[in-house]
Amino acid sequence: MVGSVLNNRFELRDHVGHGGTGAVFRTWDRRLERIVAVKVLEPETVHDDPRAPERFRAEALIVKDLDEHPGLVTIFDTSIPATVARMRSSPF
Repeated sequence: MVGSVLNNRFELRDHVGHGGTGAVFRTWDRRLERIVAVKVLEPETVHDDPRAPERFRAEALIVKDLDEHPGLVTIFDTSIPATVARMRSSPF
């Protein structure tokens, strides 16, 4: 997926992590000209669990509501199959 562009906006530059439902990429936001993190839902996850996109979006909404915690990301956008965020003290 590195090298892909999502929604003609987000350039996936480096793979930085992987979890139970998806992969996280260091990403260039072409519109806002900044580095962000993008979590992409794995196709296998959707194949194995058709409700995964719904839970993926719900996770983003929960994290958005916990916006004041310094250890959590700030959610900028959620569009299946990806969520765009930035750490408060970003390593990016």
